[in-house]
Amino acid sequence: ISVLMAEYAARFQDPLLRQAFNFVLYEKHPNFPVLPTHFQLASHANLSAGVPQGGSLGVARSIERRYLGLGGEIAYNTKVEEVIVEN
Repeated sequence: ISVLMAEYAARFQDPLLRQAFNFVLYEKHPNFPVLPTHFQLASHANLSAGVPQGGSLGVARSIERRYLGLGGEIAYNTKVEEVIVEN
């Protein structure tokens, strides 16, 4: 875990790879440890990383089903006049 992303990326000769590895998390995190990225890449290479069935829409629909099953109500395409927040 002691190797940081910036140090690891500097090892590449190709300037595109050097830059790309600094943005593995979609924004620059030069002080991020490299080890979690290795685990993620290994799980993809092993075909065990996976994605939720149905993608993010499938996850949202699953949450919707659970909420409705618990008695919640959802109103789509409805104008909101006020949002009440209570602690």
